[in-house]
Amino acid sequence: MTLKAESIQFGSKYSELIKKDPKKEDDLFFGLKRNTNKKKKVSSLRSSSQTIFQPSEPLEVVSSRSSSRSNPQKIPYPERIPPQIKQLRKDCTDYMETDQLQKYVEATKEIDRLSEQYKKCIKQKIEDNIVNKYSEDTSRIQKDMVQQYEELMEERNQKLEQMKESIQQLQQKHNKQIEEFMKKWHSNTKMRSYNRTSNDLRVKYLELDKLKESKRFDEMKYVQAQIDERLAFEQDRNEHQLQYDFKDKLNILRNAQAEELKSLQQSNRHKLADFDYKEKQLLELYQKRMAKASVNASTTNMSTEFKRAVQNDMMMSRSASIGTPRSMSRPPTTKVTDCKFNAMEIKQPNLSLSLPKLNYSLC
Repeated sequence: MTLKAESIQFGSKYSELIKKDPKKEDDLFFGLKRNTNKKKKVSSLRSSSQTIFQPSEPLEVVSSRSSSRSNPQKIPYPERIPPQIKQLRKDCTDYMETDQLQKYVEATKEIDRLSEQYKKCIKQKIEDNIVNKYSEDTSRIQKDMVQQYEELMEERNQKLEQMKESIQQLQQKHNKQIEEFMKKWHSNTKMRSYNRTSNDLRVKYLELDKLKESKRFDEMKYVQAQIDERLAFEQDRNEHQLQYDFKDKLNILRNAQAEELKSLQQSNRHKLADFDYKEKQLLELYQKRMAKASVNASTTNMSTEFKRAVQNDMMMSRSASIGTPRSMSRPPTTKVTDCKFNAMEIKQPNLSLSLPKLNYSLC
């Protein structure tokens, strides 16, 4: 049979099939029109490979749906779909050669159905991977933040213990200074410095001794009265001076101690403020990392599996050509089972002689 007769016979069968079922016109039309849509397929394939994968639902909904999925038998073996499509494409070629148009149309529809099913399966798998990765990232971030927070709190507690110890040591130091101060001011040496007799009183005592030697008793009474009056005055003056000096020196000591305590407490407040700032920074870092993980999960690029699924779907759809064109066929690859070559042997150097020994100094 000539080529012209074959085309006439195929055209008559095509028209009879269209009269029986007009809906099959598109399938047959796209099955026969394989060369005109080649450029459109390439452009659509490139545009589909450059798109960004966006989940069809929010991450929370996808996560809850993937966690509560209880029908694993919906697509039990998705890896079996590509071989089925490959076999159907071969069957389409056979149906085309044997003019079995009905089976050709059914096989083409089955190819489209399996391609869409495989595409949805891979897309769902990618969504699950995105949700799992988001869950792993968030759990890792939370674990890191908890660990860093615990380390920060442990360091803070250690610093608080050191602060309490330093405050206690300072308190003991100040108490010891007060005890030494009181002991010094109650000593006999200090008391003698405030019980010295004045020169006027010494002169009166000498005058009293001379009057006693000369037995001038009337004048002795008069001088003794002056001595008693002068002695009472000096005792009262020395006592007031003692109280004044004691309070003055004690205030000086207490002011110095208060300044020392104030300086230490201010240093402790600065240290606690640093810990508060670090805690605030840690919280801000945690929020930024969680937001970044959410953004990365919602704007993830399509994986290689999804690109391959889209490419297979475009090639195996009803607009794809039957058979493999020569331009798209890959050359046969020969498997190298045996490869002999002469390897150059490198001798290992003596590393102990190649580097000098390190000798660190303190400064």
